This record gives sequence, structure tokens and C-alpha cells, in this order.
Amino acid sequence: GIATNINMSEVEVSGTSSVIADTYVGALIGILSSDDVSNYSQIQNCSSNASVTAGSYISGFIGNADSPFGPAVGFIKNSYSTGNVTGDVYVGQFLGTDSGEIPVENNFATGTVSGNSYTGFIGANWSKDYSSNYSTDDCFGCNSGGVTSKR
Repeated sequence: GIATNINMSEVEVSGTSSVIADTYVGALIGILSSDDVSNYSQIQNCSSNASVTAGSYISGFIGNADSPFGPAVGFIKNSYSTGNVTGDVYVGQFLGTDSGEIPVENNFATGTVSGNSYTGFIGANWSKDYSSNYSTDDCFGCNSGGVTSKR
């Protein structure tokens, strides 16, 4: 589903079951969207260790982060994902795609990720700095477009 204008803190997703679906799938949130400057989403100190198998726009944390209103309207920080992620395209350990301006800071992912293209810590993004994030980068199929943040 779509999570809009939320504040999440200290949330943990765990268990033995896996998430299985088609598109815009994240172990925590499918689509995170901030719809205007007065309504925004903040994700901090959250974690997921669920595995995800889907088609596209998927990750072990958030499938698609979309905040077109700039960094002042929310953030994703101090969170992590440890589950394995398998899909086709736009497959990320932490984010499937990041199509907005929301800051993504001080996060990490340690699960393996496998896909056909646009695969990595973040499957695809629009030119942001992810240097404060960490990934083990156990990536299979990372042949085009994926963002790596391996330290």
C-alpha cells in the first residue's frame, strides 16, 4: 500500500514469513509519499528482517520513496534492513527506487539482493548523495543502474 504523511519511529518488522507480491513492495512500506509541504513522512530508527520476492520497485525496506517537495518535508534515517530481496527490475536492499528529494541518511542493509537490472542498495535514484548509508552489497545482477553504498 501507500503510506502518506506518517511518522514512524522504533518500528521493527520481523518473523519467519516472506512478503510475496508484484510491484511497489517493501518489507516495511510499499510506497512512501509526502503529498505537500504541510504533510510529510518521517521514518527513523526502524528495521526489517523480512525477505521480499516480487517483480519490480521492491526492497527489503521501502519499495518507492517519493517526496517531490524537497528535503524540508521528511526523512528516512537511522534504519536498517537485513532481509533478502529477489525481483526483476528496480530491486534494492533498502529502497527499490528513490524518486523524490527526501533525505536518506545513516541507514544500512545487509541482505542479499538479486535482480535483472537496476539492482543494488537502492535500485534506482535521481542523483542524490547516499554516502552516509552502508550496504554489504551482496548483489547479484547489479549490472546496470543500481546505487551502491558499500563502505
